[in-house]
Amino acid sequence: MSGKERVVARAEWLPGGNLWWSQFKVTLTNVSGTVLDNPVIAFEIAPDQQVNNGYGLDWVQKGTTLEGRLVAEKRRIPDGESREFTVGVTGNGKALGPLPHGFKVNGLCADPSREREAPAVKPSLEPGEWDVPRALFVDFNAWPTPKCTTYLAECGVEGFFLGSLGAIPRGDRKVYWGGCMSVTDSEDAREHSGDATVSPYNRVDIQALQARGGTAILSFGGASSVPLETEETQVQKIAALYEAILRNYGARHLDFAFEESFLEGTAGPARHLAALSLLRDARPELKLSYTLPVEVVSGAPEGFSEVGLRFLRALARSGIEPSLINGLFKASGHQASQEADAGFSRALQGMHRHLSQAFPKWEAPKVWRRMGACLTLGEAPPGRAAALEHLQRWVALAREKNLGCVSGGNAARDRSQGYGFAKLLTKPGGLSDVPRGSSLQEPFRHALGLIEAAAALERKARDG
Repeated sequence: MSGKERVVARAEWLPGGNLWWSQFKVTLTNVSGTVLDNPVIAFEIAPDQQVNNGYGLDWVQKGTTLEGRLVAEKRRIPDGESREFTVGVTGNGKALGPLPHGFKVNGLCADPSREREAPAVKPSLEPGEWDVPRALFVDFNAWPTPKCTTYLAECGVEGFFLGSLGAIPRGDRKVYWGGCMSVTDSEDAREHSGDATVSPYNRVDIQALQARGGTAILSFGGASSVPLETEETQVQKIAALYEAILRNYGARHLDFAFEESFLEGTAGPARHLAALSLLRDARPELKLSYTLPVEVVSGAPEGFSEVGLRFLRALARSGIEPSLINGLFKASGHQASQEADAGFSRALQGMHRHLSQAFPKWEAPKVWRRMGACLTLGEAPPGRAAALEHLQRWVALAREKNLGCVSGGNAARDRSQGYGFAKLLTKPGGLSDVPRGSSLQEPFRHALGLIEAAAALERKARDG
């Protein structure tokens, strides 16, 4: 294992700061294969940045370099585990400066390795903003067991929504992968508990994904899952379960994909809001996403549904500002291209209007940055060329609006059929021999195609 892979350091702004004062948190993950004892940690800050003590690292400053050791209770880092520390930053009312960089642990590079090409320009994020611009949904219970480290190398996205996590109806009021008491890893045929608070299922892959610079987004709910809040009535227990799941998988991103049937109630959403308020207090660094249905058909209401908008307003009243509000777009490919494009644009504008109403303190650019588009579309226009042209326009519109995230799914389903995007494009005879019922019969629904198309178009434009 090379030196740069032994320990990985990732820095992020903590919520609650402003342009006069804030804090960044650094998470050190040990992937060396052995225990790390009392390491020397060093990193660089900007020349004009003023820093002050946080917690977790005893450091001294030498020019633009901060160097020190972890406090006593954090000094021992077993393999596969993480330790965190914070540092305060004093701003000038106009800017805080960049996050630290150039991390070294015991003299070896600890910056995350990037196996994918980084965008030419990466916008700076204010504290609390979403930091996963392209992502794929992965059915984590799929067979064979999904390996996101492989997906990361293949498709070059920044992260994955991993689902679905949910409770068992009239069960023990815990959260399980796919609502199953047990799950089996196809790699070694071992059966594991499905209880996400303690299960080792695919945990090593998630840790490796994040050590390589990818992001695991734990996704709760969805059409096939039961929200915990419908089963557990004690708010403190709900918050404690979410905290335990985050700790078990070393994750910092949560997504809640609530169906309208859940949002139409009152008790479940109220418990959720109360529990998330407790969780945010315990985990101020948490990146929180909500995925809510949006229609993209002629004559349908623009933006979120009435119950979705009601939930967004309840979020705002509770003081919860999500990092991302993801619109789940369900459109029919039978529409003409111009009609579908216009519908997508109207739906985005409707989302923007609804979020501006729910969070009136957000300025228009911030609303766009907090919006996401998850494309799970119906039948595509006929032919691969038409589908790609259609896709290109939609991705371009999302970029024009500076959306916080563009995503699609389901990567595990499509990849298990043996088709990456490159094979889809170059396959002789097009889609004629793709199995009937496959999502690849509808290129718009092909998750890897959705995101890889954007990457391919970027490379083509750059390389000429």
